[in-house]
Amino acid sequence: MRVVVNGKEKELPDGATVAQAIAGEPYVLGSSVALIRPMDAQRKLTNEYMIKTPRGSFIIELNGSKFSEAWKRLYHDVVGKNLRWQTSRLHAIGAFPSQLEKSRGTSSYKRYDCFFALGGYDVNTTYFMIARVDMSDDLGLQDAVFGRVTRGRHILDLLEEGDLVEHIEPVVLRMTSQDAFSTTDLNVPVEDGMMIETFVGVKLDERSPLCCEHFLVVTSEGSLSIDEKGFSYTASEANMDTSLGQEHSEVRLPDTVTIRHKGYQAGKIFFYNEVRQLNLSHNTVGKVTNGHDLIHLVPLNGRVLVQSDPMR
Repeated sequence: MRVVVNGKEKELPDGATVAQAIAGEPYVLGSSVALIRPMDAQRKLTNEYMIKTPRGSFIIELNGSKFSEAWKRLYHDVVGKNLRWQTSRLHAIGAFPSQLEKSRGTSSYKRYDCFFALGGYDVNTTYFMIARVDMSDDLGLQDAVFGRVTRGRHILDLLEEGDLVEHIEPVVLRMTSQDAFSTTDLNVPVEDGMMIETFVGVKLDERSPLCCEHFLVVTSEGSLSIDEKGFSYTASEANMDTSLGQEHSEVRLPDTVTIRHKGYQAGKIFFYNEVRQLNLSHNTVGKVTNGHDLIHLVPLNGRVLVQSDPMR
């Protein structure tokens, strides 16, 4: 059978165990290993989409209308388009061609609604718009609301005309315990097609040198303890007796690693799996490059091997 261990394919005999699968891989005895069933068996799309911009990312949730089905067909065409213009009432991103059927008439929009509109009633100049206030207008497509911004709303106030939509991707439903799990038992049998992660790789951000040095010291001691788990993060409280200053901070995207540098629990390390707004009490120290699932599957009070790039 074939498995993928830390991104590398391996051929194993039927009935092979975790110990056989991870032979020769970075691993510390007693730390957790993630076992993830094949993606086809556990990938479940939600009605949410993450939109990445130079100012950060925000999430929209579709409403199930016919226009939300149009969004699923058209969102690839929105990537690479810019914020063409904005007013106190709305943001307009585009333009791009569509086959939407134009219709005249005034529509009502609530703040944070996402909808399609036409420039000059021309389907070749279709726009993706976001309402900044409750409003009514005739914008070429009647009742064309397809969703609503639900998370990262503060990013909308940071956007400037000309900012590009860098990437859009559907949000995948969080895996369940049947889809993926962690274990310290190396005698567990593996399944054909499984992905296995034995360590968490982190590419350090040189813009936060003091916090990177703290991170290197903590992770060089062996496996890292997991002391807190929230909906959007996993955290370690190892070695919080430290003094750190303000360095580089940014919106905390999935796979971002930060260290709290002041206030309560300074020195605490956070690994994020959900978008969270900018917090100047957190310095960005790097991005997870391996073990994306492992770091969030490790149970509370468990341990995990972390390897930095560069290493100490």
